[in-house]
Amino acid sequence: MSLSQKDEYEQNTTNIITTDLLRKRSEHNDGQLSTLEEVTLHQYNIIEISPVLHEKCRMLKILFLQNNLIEKLENLHHLKSLEYLNMAVNSVQRIENLESLESLNKLDLTVNYIGELSTVKNLKSNYNLKELFLMGNPCCVYKHYRLYVILHLPQLQKLDGKEISKSERIEAQQLSTEINETVDKEERDWLRQQKQNEQDRDDTPKYNEKGELVYGNDPQSRKAAALELQKEQDDQGFNREKSVDASKIGEIERLGQQKRKVKRLTPEEEIEKYGHVLQCNEGKWKFKLLDDEQGNITLEVPVGRFLSTAHIDIDLQPTYVRLNVKGKLLQLRLESEIDTEKSSAQRNKTNGNLKLTMPKSGHVQRHSTTYVPSIAAAQAKPNAPASKESSDINTNASSKPFQSTSLRDEDLGNQSRVDYTA
Repeated sequence: MSLSQKDEYEQNTTNIITTDLLRKRSEHNDGQLSTLEEVTLHQYNIIEISPVLHEKCRMLKILFLQNNLIEKLENLHHLKSLEYLNMAVNSVQRIENLESLESLNKLDLTVNYIGELSTVKNLKSNYNLKELFLMGNPCCVYKHYRLYVILHLPQLQKLDGKEISKSERIEAQQLSTEINETVDKEERDWLRQQKQNEQDRDDTPKYNEKGELVYGNDPQSRKAAALELQKEQDDQGFNREKSVDASKIGEIERLGQQKRKVKRLTPEEEIEKYGHVLQCNEGKWKFKLLDDEQGNITLEVPVGRFLSTAHIDIDLQPTYVRLNVKGKLLQLRLESEIDTEKSSAQRNKTNGNLKLTMPKSGHVQRHSTTYVPSIAAAQAKPNAPASKESSDINTNASSKPFQSTSLRDEDLGNQSRVDYTA
């Protein structure tokens, strides 16, 4: 790849953080940036942190920027609520511009190019900082690396995932002069070597015995290697949005096709095969199925506050209830037969819970001044909703006599379909 081609390709394959990228990565928050608390921006070949991040997302608490090409910590000073910053596997060379992150609790700078260990002093004002990761950086080979960090950041509780002991703090204080002098000397030597390496830098492509291009171990070489890898992937038709290994795609598609082929039995087919319908809770709902004092069986299901009632289908039969909530099935056998024509369905206006009230068959209802339209009435008047809270619920009530079966306590858990043997 020539120099001009490399520059052009870099413009097309590297990124800065833009509003469009942030909205794309904040789908879990409906694309709302002002209230966004967590965002993942790893493996995007990002070369710098642009101001749009701290201008648009001031409520961020967790920020993942690992596995990019970022060389400088910048444009983060408005993130006052940021608690966790992950900058692992980038090209950062100094710890700086983080002083205003007053809520910062955890900072991960694993595998960067930090040789100036003295820049950890810039974290002194981050009094909430409890965990710091620096492993894999050039400064980690310094003789008193760990004691130096402990000496200058007394607020830390963990360094590189290891608890800081009381004895280490005492040792750091006792040897403070030696530690500072030793680290200062090693840091000056490292900076001198970096300057010499820059002067001796040779950009002529180098190849190994296999004819593969060989890169050096510095930020510039890492960027070049990343661009070359991206070009190879693009040439082979890889989609950068896919995190799944290409060798596994065929296997996943095959399994998906098998899954789609699984046919769900109808209640009639289950009764014919097993003698009763099977218990099923595909949505893992923590439902409540109770007998009340009025002679009713009540079922309350937390289907979700914001779920449209149009996505709920109800099928009541004398011996079982069957709910289909956005394609997921809840099917329960009932302890007593119910009167489907007098049953009703409601949605709680506060939490959205669905509540079915199913009078037991043959039970004399006590007088009540509250009128709740029945499911049968709702079917008779399709243009008139059952109630203000249950206006769009699709129901299918039938008095078709099925054999009554007892509902065992152990069947009422949040399990998926129970596999009974005939």
